[in-house]
Order: sequence, then C-alpha cells, then structure tokens
Amino acid sequence: MSVDCEAKGSFKEFQKLCIDIASDPGRLHKTAAVKAFHEKYDGIREHYGNKNRKKICDLKVLLNLLLPKATKRVYHMSDKKMWKMFASIFGMEEEALSDEYTKGTYAGDVGAVIKQAYKANEKKLGNSSNSSKDSVLSMKEVDSYLDKLTALTKHDEQMKMLTEVTQQCTPNDLCWFVRQLDKDLRIDAGNRTILDGIHPTAYEAFVTRSSFDYIVEKMKLGGQLTISAGLMTPLKPMLANACKSYEEAFTKCKSGVIFAEIKYDGERVQVHWNGKEWLFYSRSLKPVVDKKIEHVKEAVNKSCPNATSIILDSEIIMVDETTGEPLPFGSLGVHKRLKFDSAQCCLFVFDVLYFNGESLLNKPLKERRELLEKEFTPISNRIHLSQLHKVANKEELEALMNSMINKNLEGLVLKDSLSVYEPNKRHWLKMKRDYLDSGEMAEAADLVVLGAYKGSGKHGGLYSTFLTGVLDSNLQQFKTVCKVHNGLDDEQLKTFTNTLDMVEFNQDECPLWLDVTRTLEPDWIVRNPKKSPVFEVTGFDYSESQVHSATDEKGNRVSIRFPRVTKIRTEKNYKTATTLQELRHLIKSSRENLQKNSSKHSLKRKTMEECSDEDKADCVTASKKRKASSPDNKGSSVVSKSLVNNNSNVINSNSNGNNNHNHNNDNKANVLAITESKTELAVSVKEEPKEDNSSAAQEITKTVDTRPICPYDATCYREKAEHFGIYQHPVRQTKKINEVSQKYEEKKKQVEKDINELTDKEKSDHNKKLVELNNSYNQSVEGIKQKKEKMLLQLKSEMESQIQKIIKDHNP
Repeated sequence: MSVDCEAKGSFKEFQKLCIDIASDPGRLHKTAAVKAFHEKYDGIREHYGNKNRKKICDLKVLLNLLLPKATKRVYHMSDKKMWKMFASIFGMEEEALSDEYTKGTYAGDVGAVIKQAYKANEKKLGNSSNSSKDSVLSMKEVDSYLDKLTALTKHDEQMKMLTEVTQQCTPNDLCWFVRQLDKDLRIDAGNRTILDGIHPTAYEAFVTRSSFDYIVEKMKLGGQLTISAGLMTPLKPMLANACKSYEEAFTKCKSGVIFAEIKYDGERVQVHWNGKEWLFYSRSLKPVVDKKIEHVKEAVNKSCPNATSIILDSEIIMVDETTGEPLPFGSLGVHKRLKFDSAQCCLFVFDVLYFNGESLLNKPLKERRELLEKEFTPISNRIHLSQLHKVANKEELEALMNSMINKNLEGLVLKDSLSVYEPNKRHWLKMKRDYLDSGEMAEAADLVVLGAYKGSGKHGGLYSTFLTGVLDSNLQQFKTVCKVHNGLDDEQLKTFTNTLDMVEFNQDECPLWLDVTRTLEPDWIVRNPKKSPVFEVTGFDYSESQVHSATDEKGNRVSIRFPRVTKIRTEKNYKTATTLQELRHLIKSSRENLQKNSSKHSLKRKTMEECSDEDKADCVTASKKRKASSPDNKGSSVVSKSLVNNNSNVINSNSNGNNNHNHNNDNKANVLAITESKTELAVSVKEEPKEDNSSAAQEITKTVDTRPICPYDATCYREKAEHFGIYQHPVRQTKKINEVSQKYEEKKKQVEKDINELTDKEKSDHNKKLVELNNSYNQSVEGIKQKKEKMLLQLKSEMESQIQKIIKDHNP
C-alpha cells in the first residue's frame, strides 16, 4: 500500500508528537509541542484566516487523535473482548495477554502489551507482518479506521477490521492505535493543555460547545472563537465550591446581593429544544435515560408556550404526588421507583442559557432569572422553578440556612446576582450543614473503589468492605484513603459483588497503579481502576493514619475518621473523582474550619487521663518492665544492646507482616523506656545504604549520630520533625532513598528504551537514502541523543532533590 504520508499527515509523525508531549511534565512544554506541530503541518503562522496556507494535516483529525476521550466514540469492545481478538490475530492464548497487562513488565499499558505481543509473534503473522517495514499509515486513515469501528458491533466484523488494521501497522503503529481504542495515550495532557496549542480561546470554546466541529469551522473561516451557547450541543455545567462560613459567602459574591437557592438532591439535567427535537444531557454530558424524563417535554411546552428554542439548566427529582415532597436521591432508578407508589418525575429549573435564538451566557444571573419567572408557569409535580431567596447580609443568610437545616434539606447554592454563566467553572458556592459544623469534614470526598475485603456471617461470600482512594495525578498512582462499609445496604453489597471486575490481590505482584501498605492488603483489587465506581464518602474528620498512603500538604499520612458512603456517584469516574491534590485542599479546609470554630480541637499529645483503659494498661505494663530491668528506680543512664536487638526483631517481624500483639506491647515498652530515661545514647551508624545516590547521602552515613534508633525504624509512620529530632531512622531513610533511586532507574530505562527505538528507526530510514544524506542522519541522531541526555539530567536532578528532602526531613 503506497501512501504519501507527507501530504496527508503521517501517523509516525503523530507518534513522535505524543512522545515529545510525554517527555516533559511541564504544561508549557506540552502546549508548545502541540502548537509547533499544528503550525508545521497546518501552515498556520500569525493569521488564522490565511487562505493560501498549505493544507497537510486536517485539524479535526489531529484533535480526534490527541483527545480520544473528547470524541465520545464508542467501540462496543470490552477489554476482555479486545484481548480475545488480538490473541486470535497473534495466534496466542488470551490469558497470556491479559496476564501481561495485569502483572507483566508493561502492566497497565494496553498499547505496549499489544506491541510486544506483535513483535513476539511476528513469524506467525508471515508475510502480512509490517514489523520490519516503515510506517505507511496516515493520521487521516487511522481516524477513518476508528470511525468505522464505532459502527461495528458484531464480533466477526470487528475481528475483520482489527486484522486489516494490524496488517497495515508496524508494532509502534499498533501500540498507538490500541491506545486510541483504550482512550488513553499516556501523555499526561488534558483538554486545556492540548487546545491551548491550537488557539488561545479554543479550550473555552470547547467547554462551551463540547465539540471540535465549532472550533474547526471557525478557524477555517478565519473567525474568532466566541464563547456562546450552541443549541443542541451540550455545555459543561457550571459548578460550585464548598462555602464554610457566612462571611466567606459575601466575600466571594462581590455584588453584595446573593441569590440563595435550595440545594436539590436530584440529578442534573440540561434540556435542549430547537422547536422540533429534544435532547437531554446529564452532568457528564451523556444522554439521559428516557424513563427519567418522561412527561418533561410536554411539561416544558405547556409551562413555556412562547419558547421556540431553549436551553435549560435544571435538576430532575422524584417527588411524591400526594405530598409534593422530594424523594431520596437515587429514586430515579427503575428498581427504586417501584418502592414508591405515587412517585413522579419533576423538573426543577434554575437557569436559562439560551432562549429563542439568543445565547444568554453573558447575561447577568438577575436578568436570566427574570426571564425564567416571566416566561415559565409552574405545573404541579411536573415543572417548577427553583426556590430562590435574595439575601443582602450575613444575618439573613444565617437565618435562611437554619431554616433549611430545620426542614432537613440538603443546603443552599449561593450565586452572585450579577454573575454570568461560566461553563465548567466553580464560581458558585454550596453551603451544607456539615460544612459549618466544627467537628465535621468540610466536604465529602469522591473516592474511587480500589479493592475489597471478604465478608463474614450474613455477608459471607460478599465484598463487605471496600478499599477506596484518590489518584495522585503527578505519579499516575492511586493512594488509599479509607476502608468503608457503612452506608451500603445488603442489596448494594450483592450488586457490587456480582458486577465489579476484581482479581485476587498478591502483594508481590502489586500493580504499579496502586500504592497500598501490607497492613491494608485487600483480598481483591479492581482489574482496571479507570472503570471502577466512585463512592461519595463523608465522616467525622480527617485524621493522621499509620497505614494509608494518601498524605496531606505536609506529607503526613491521612484517612477519614468514621467514614460512611453517602452516595454512589454513577455519573463520575476516576477522572472526575477527587484527586490527591483536591483531597489535600479539603483536608486543609476542614482543619481551618475546625480551628476557627473551637480552640479545644487544637492538636495535642494524649495524656494518661485521655488514654483508653487498654492504652493505660499497656503503659503501666511497659513502665513495670522498664523499672524491673533498671539498676535502680531512677532509671539507667545507658540503654542496653539487648534492647536495641529486641527492637530489631520487632522491626523484622513487622516488615514481614507478622504483627504479633505481644511484639506490639514490647515495642510500646521499649519506646517508653527510651523516652523516660531522658539520656543521650551515642550510636554509630555502621550499616551503609545499599546504594548511595548523592554526596549528601554519603556524608550522612559517615557522621556519628547521638540520637537513639527508633524502635520502629522501617515501619515507623511518624512524619513530624520533632520525632526525627529525637530518633534515628537509618533503615527507613535508606529505604526511602532506594525507593526514589528505583523510580529514577525505572524512568531512566523507559526513556532510554523510547529514545533507542526512535534512533533505530531514524537510522533505518536514512540508510535507505543516498549516501549524501549521511550528514543529515548524524545530525538527527545527535539531536536525539542530546534530547535523551537532557531528559536523563532532569530525572537525575529530580531524584537528587527528593533524596535531599528525605535526608533533611529525617535529620532536622
């Protein structure tokens, strides 16, 4: 097959762009790479309306391939089905592919797994293999293949198409093609990062229109990308942040007049009508199930007879037709509705974004609300306007909030009366009782289900407790936050047991995407966290944790105290759930709220009076042991070697996962003995770290330290500087340094591998050309080598910086 790749936009060049984007974590670099590629292949320089530009790469195709999730393509192909088809193409066992994906060298990277399988089974493919050939695919052809796949639902049709694609692909081509199917290019670049490289206002236009077509058409005509609502095209909804005080509300609402609306516990719905057709979109911009919106079309037409076209922002709620009272969240579901005899869908409208041919996004809220009240007539139990109160001062807001609490309503949504509608921005405020209570979390966290634990008794054979966590977007790794079972009923436990895709957990084969301690080892983990459900979890507060891997801003491990599931967030996924960075903000907000409302909640060390009876018994036992082993009742001035040896045994047993209760008690005794002796113990650190990665690390190991070794050392969870000022942690420090070094080596190998593949390919390409192009080849290879050296230097610098921080933290 002969293809003029330069004329149509080479898929190979697209792969180079993706590698370039992924090579630097900085957002500016990623955006600049997209901009350079776009200008090079689309001929765009200073004027977007240049009609004489050279047309090489179609902008719509480029956006489709760079942002696969935004295309909303559906391939009707589960992971298991894809493994089965590619295993058949390569002539290998399906289990071998899936095992490689979950446990192998390229675990979690479906594209890399398929690529390696292609290489390994090259001979079986015979003459149809392109493994040793150059890439012949264009970006447009790949986009066309993806479009065709969306129309295929039968196994045989899909199999035929994938076989045809494989025959046209090199291993690298197939890797990136499969990543398109998986909708994850692994380049760590979101919509804004990519679209900013296309046009300064492309992201805002996309958020408003949720479509590449508008961007492409406007740029073809050389026009400006205006921010306006598009009829029959969903907008990203405007959102709200937690408001923790009445003062904060008026600080953020600049106009001085707040529109306070009841916070309805329903499902967000965006209604579009062009005079002929209706479209309904959920919070995630997916089509709403028909049964949830029955009677809505008729109700809107009756309520607003003068409308010829309209976009409404609203909430759909099940209400009791007899009382008019809203039913609980989740009652819109088919099975839940059967429990309520007189349930009826009711639309609560709180904003109008488009009316009779005019976009209203830039109109102030006051005017949009006036239009709603003028044009809409409420219909009992069918359609209502949201209940709104105009609030001018803190006292009025407090009285209104107290009224909501007394009525057992969820809370209020606060909006500046002069604000415009900003899609995807969090410029509204939400106020709930939990946000104002000093002992409560400032806001519930949306946590991803990562694993599960076996049930017992009546829950035998079920997943009874779930391990939940958040995504650290910097490391692309999930951190555990809490184990939770409260809030889930038996029916939900059975449903999750039957539907969740879980595999048995093995600590020795823990996937790279999960950071979990041995103490928390679940019985099962999800096969793919990207497809895992999201729980809305709340609790009493955030507390320090010994075992969870999520951390606050200071690096202290944290968890949720007394967690409970308040909602199953079916409209959310791992990407829209709470991230580690957002969790840290929630923790900070909760603690600030706690300190403001009550000084008695300030952090302090437990005294004997505050200890539980069990803790007191442990302390008394430990004190007796110390006195019995002491030469006199005042305590020894030297801690014996046997004590240190005993501590080492405890460390070893803990590290092996054998947390014996007696060992724990002995440990407490040893800590108490060391603490109460109030003597200095000179200890030389003789054990050298396995691998010294900086001169600073070498210097530390040579110095004589007067601090005693912490009896927990390797398993110590403390992070405060005061603790490190008292005790040494040689094993823990070495372990931390080695972890950083290991991550550096892994990244280094991956970088070298990617660069070597590129270098080999460049060499193969240039050897086919005339001898006079040798100089060009040498320059190309040299450029790649320089890029590699730059990347490795950056990785090494990051590693050394982390090591310095570890040393500094452990040696204040």
